[in-house]
Amino acid sequence: MTLRYRPMNPTDVNKCVETLTAHPDFHLQYDSESEPLRRALLHLVGSEGFRAYVFEETDGKKPRHMGVGAIAFLTDAFTAETKRAPYFWIGAEIIRRLLTGQTPVLSDRQVRAANSSEGLTVFAWPLGFRSDDCREAEFLNALMGTFIYEVRGYNLKEFIGQATVVEGVRASLNSGAVLFTCKGFLEELPASGAEELLAQPHLVSILRAAALKHVGAWSTSIFVHTPARIGFSHSEQRLLQVALEGRTDEELADELEISVSAVKKAWSSIYGRVDRAALGIFGDSIGDTTPGDRGKEKKQRVLAYVRTRPEELRPVDLKLVNRAREQLAREYRKPQSPARQFMDQEP
Repeated sequence: MTLRYRPMNPTDVNKCVETLTAHPDFHLQYDSESEPLRRALLHLVGSEGFRAYVFEETDGKKPRHMGVGAIAFLTDAFTAETKRAPYFWIGAEIIRRLLTGQTPVLSDRQVRAANSSEGLTVFAWPLGFRSDDCREAEFLNALMGTFIYEVRGYNLKEFIGQATVVEGVRASLNSGAVLFTCKGFLEELPASGAEELLAQPHLVSILRAAALKHVGAWSTSIFVHTPARIGFSHSEQRLLQVALEGRTDEELADELEISVSAVKKAWSSIYGRVDRAALGIFGDSIGDTTPGDRGKEKKQRVLAYVRTRPEELRPVDLKLVNRAREQLAREYRKPQSPARQFMDQEP
């Protein structure tokens, strides 16, 4: 099975709704109403608070639509509500509130601010996959790998989700999660009756501190975070994300629907930001090459850098990041009291 995924765009929404309405969970969670879902997705697509990806199988002559997975960054107030009984289906409630003008999904500005300071709560939002595909281990592994890849680099403080598949919830519980259910707060699923329990509204939650204690678990990798240092603009980040796929400037222009000269101007702006960050990415050897080779070398070094530092491709306010870094440095430099020094000593 050869899989690929790409960001969802407005033309994918109808197919997404069609796939989700065919899934048993749709009737369980969304009261069989598809039009509110369609309207909400059209509103959310393209925003920083909602990232959705279309999965396709490419073995045949024509790509086969397999479904859509999404993440949403939620407000702290709404997240607190999800942890109080009576519990509710989060996707359906997001849609209801969004369509009444009370969306719990963070705006672009709010995502940028939270990602640069206190951190984000991410909701894993399955938007419908074909049941037959979900029985394939290869496909499930691809979904998990994609989720981890796409949330790496964000400053996460909590993961929340809802799953009706017992194996998936058990994997989360083994990775530092806790489960809020109608039967109370659980750290493991009961030996019997787990499917019936998950068929009712519930919540799976993983906090950063708990995840980081489970070294080697999938949850650990999404909470490890290093603050951005360069501060690329949104358009520069988009260009870099597409360039990581190996596209030429001409292909970048087609994909981003801009001119080739605009692509070259964007690269020039990117190189300027990298220079000002003074991270030594370019080094001294680039100056000894010809102008054409110099540009290629700069591009290769920038792409090599951001490939291993996904935080540079996430929404960020560099002023807030630097302010938080300075605050941390001040706290570190504060003199400790004799009592505190004694308590911090090794036994």
